[in-house]
Amino acid sequence: MTTKLEREGGAILILGYGKTGQAAADFFNRRRAESLQEGEFAGLSENGVVPEVIIFDDNLCPTEADLNKVSFIVQSPGFPPNHPILQKARQLGIEVYSDLDVFVRAVKGSQIVGITGTNGKTTSTALTHHILSSHLPAVFMGGNIGVPALALPIHSNAIYVLEISSYQLEISHPLNLSVAALTNITTDHLARHETMEEYARVKGKIFDGADYCVVCGDDPFSLGICDQLEGTGDVTEIFLENNPVLKEQLRKMTSLPGDHNLQNVAVSVNIARYFRLSEGEIAASVRGFAGVEHRLEFVAEVEGVTFINDSKATNAEALIKALASFTNNPPSPRKNCGQETHQLPHELAGTGKIFLIAGGRDKSDGIAPAVPHMQNVEAIFLIGEAQERFESEVAPWREGKAHSSGRRAVCELCPDLKDAVERAFEAARGYTRPIVLLSPACASFDQFNNFEERGKAFKDAVSAIAEASH
Repeated sequence: MTTKLEREGGAILILGYGKTGQAAADFFNRRRAESLQEGEFAGLSENGVVPEVIIFDDNLCPTEADLNKVSFIVQSPGFPPNHPILQKARQLGIEVYSDLDVFVRAVKGSQIVGITGTNGKTTSTALTHHILSSHLPAVFMGGNIGVPALALPIHSNAIYVLEISSYQLEISHPLNLSVAALTNITTDHLARHETMEEYARVKGKIFDGADYCVVCGDDPFSLGICDQLEGTGDVTEIFLENNPVLKEQLRKMTSLPGDHNLQNVAVSVNIARYFRLSEGEIAASVRGFAGVEHRLEFVAEVEGVTFINDSKATNAEALIKALASFTNNPPSPRKNCGQETHQLPHELAGTGKIFLIAGGRDKSDGIAPAVPHMQNVEAIFLIGEAQERFESEVAPWREGKAHSSGRRAVCELCPDLKDAVERAFEAARGYTRPIVLLSPACASFDQFNNFEERGKAFKDAVSAIAEASH
């Protein structure tokens, strides 16, 4: 990345001051401090100029004079892409970069793995990191999962495994990754990208300049990207939908619940092969992978009721996969990532009725696509801004439930998540092996800062129930 900073010197403008913006500001300020000691801008400026860092958020607005001295902009992924300050910057010819653009330049010489997809990218990223870090030195994980890229240790001879969102890809220049992978493309983020065609185009940017590409082609938009990559270089295409032999091979490798996780395993296995790990090393690491917090995470079993935290399910497709996981494929016992051990006994998993907690800030597809998959859902508890829309969209489920059982189907609107957990627990008691499943099919931003905070609130509510039951 050649910037105006290197040619002319000048200030760096950070747009947005969430986790990514803070990491970018800290990154440049560290180099600014180093430059005062070393007499140069830590290798980021060839002319020895020490740039000023200017931050723009809701409370700090740069003046026209500030903008005129800016050499380049680092835009946070959540910053509105059509904001007037970006329009003015373009008029002034100021170049705009993502944090990933800065990161790939800062770690030049290292290998970077980037993984994207509507669903599964978090699990695939965590599993890939788990496999590689079990057998190779200096492997780091970050990006859209947990730690922003610019907050990771900066090395010139390491491996970085990054989860990359469509918001990041939209504003990035070609990243020229060592490995780029796509899990799937289904309906999501249309408020930002407007059409599925544009969303798919943005997702496909991850492959620009990549040395090795891994694509799951089981959905139409990903299949279209497979076609675009045909003959362009080192590409592995994965098709699971009509491949029972491959599915069975992958099932034997992992204890993760649900067929959707076979896709994640397939992606991670092929990435590990790129780094020349043996099949035995890969298989052992996959078997030892405990799963991802907030993604079909077993929380507790209280008075025979099993609680599952799937707060990461922010769209209808993710909810569909969660329902299928407990209807068809009971999960094996496993340990939560970074959490205390919770064993999920086979006899409790996947066989009882589901008491579903859903809702939040809804997306364009709502919950309607998941309704045909709710045969095993006994009751629904709705939270957040989407609850009235969701109540309307689950009407076919209520009618079908009433017709099949002769009873009124339970669908309750709840003021908050804690109330929903308590109501779901009371409704589930007395059933055989029931499951209280938080799988919102919504973003969390109406009541929480992120899905992690929502998942923690769910676990706190379950803990309170467990303590009261003793």
